[in-house]
Amino acid sequence: MIRKILIAMIAMSMIVLLALLVRESRSISAQFYIDYSGYVSTLRQAQRDHETLMDTLDALTSQAVSVPNTVNTLAARLEQSKTTLEAPPESLVSGPVQSAAARYVSSVNMTLTSLTRFVESENQLAEAVKVLREDSPEVVRTLRDRGNDAISQNLFGLTVDVLDNATGKSSLEPKEIGRRLDDLVALAEDNNVSSRAFTRLIDAAAATPLTRAAVLEELAAIDAAGLEASAQGLYSAVAAMNASVTSRADRARLLLGGLSAVLLLGIAMIGLRLRQSNQALNETNEELE
Repeated sequence: MIRKILIAMIAMSMIVLLALLVRESRSISAQFYIDYSGYVSTLRQAQRDHETLMDTLDALTSQAVSVPNTVNTLAARLEQSKTTLEAPPESLVSGPVQSAAARYVSSVNMTLTSLTRFVESENQLAEAVKVLREDSPEVVRTLRDRGNDAISQNLFGLTVDVLDNATGKSSLEPKEIGRRLDDLVALAEDNNVSSRAFTRLIDAAAATPLTRAAVLEELAAIDAAGLEASAQGLYSAVAAMNASVTSRADRARLLLGGLSAVLLLGIAMIGLRLRQSNQALNETNEELE
C-alpha cells in the first residue's frame, strides 16, 4: 500500500514538474523580443549619431567655419532617442538596465549642454576668422600704400599666425598673440594710424585665440561626458538581460526534454512489466486448464 502511495506521489510530482517546465520554456513572449529589438535599434542609432557628431565637430576645429545644420539635426536626434532610452519597456525593466539608462541620460544631457556652448563659440570663431580673411588684404594694402610699411608687415604676419592658430595649424599661445597685438596697437598709435577697418581687424584678431580656446574646451567637455562609454554600458546591460532570459528558457527546454525522456522510459518499463505479467497470467491459465 505504501509503495503504491509513493509511486503515485512521484508520478504527481513528475507531472507538476513537467507542467512548470513547459510554462518556463514558453516564458519569453513575442512582446519581449519586439521590445528588445526596438530598444537596441534605438540605442545603436543613437551611437551612430554620436559618432557622426564627433567626426563633424573634429572637422570643424580644423576649419574654423560656422556650424552646419547637420549638428543641430544630430543633437535633436540624440535628444529624441534619449527620451526613448531613459524609460525602458516594462519587459526590459531591471536594476542594471535602469541604472545604465540613468547614466546614459546623464551623459547625453552633459553632451548637449557642452554642445550648445561649442556651437556658440565655434560660430563666434568663424565670424572672427571671416573678418580676418576678408578684410586683412585691403587693410594691409592700404597701410602699405600710405607708407606704414612696419605696421603693414606686422599686421600681415600677425593675421597669418592668428588664422593658423584658429585652424589648429599653429600652437601659438593666446598670451603671445595678445602681446603682439599690444605691440601692434602701440605702434599704430605712435604713427597715428586709426580707422574703422583697422580697429575691426584688431578686435577680430584679439577674439580669435580666445574663442578657439573655448571651442577646444567645450569639445573636451563633450568627450569627457562619456556618451560612447555609457551607451555601450547600456547595451551591455540590456544584452545581459536578454541572455539571462533566453538562457533560463533554454535550460527549461533542456530539462523538459530530459524529463520527457525519463517519463517515456518509465512508461515503456511499465508497459514491459504489464506485458510480462500478462504473459505469466496466460501461462498460469493454460496450466490450470
